Amino acid sequence: MSHYKAMIKPKKSSEELEAYINSKYEAANKYVETPELEELNMRLQEQQEVTQSLKAQADGKTGIIERALLTHKLGHTKKEVRKHVAVYKASIKKVTGESYQAEE
Repeated sequence: MSHYKAMIKPKKSSEELEAYINSKYEAANKYVETPELEELNMRLQEQQEVTQSLKAQADGKTGIIERALLTHKLGHTKKEVRKHVAVYKASIKKVTGESYQAEE
């Protein structure tokens, strides 16, 4: 008879049971893919690409027009992009004393 007692598991307290259920629920939610989540991931990836491009252009690897196009990609209007181009050209002229020439 004593070996039957060993097979009986002690009952979990309600707090332990609730914690166990919550942990299983959270684990299951990690793997649920929703259209909203996919869209957010796409937007995040696009934002990271823009950020990488901005970092590259900060290193001087891209030109003024590309920089303006990146600001447009970030959600600015065409008018704002033109303004950015004008500001960038003016800053180039101020620093170098020469007007902006397209990088070829």
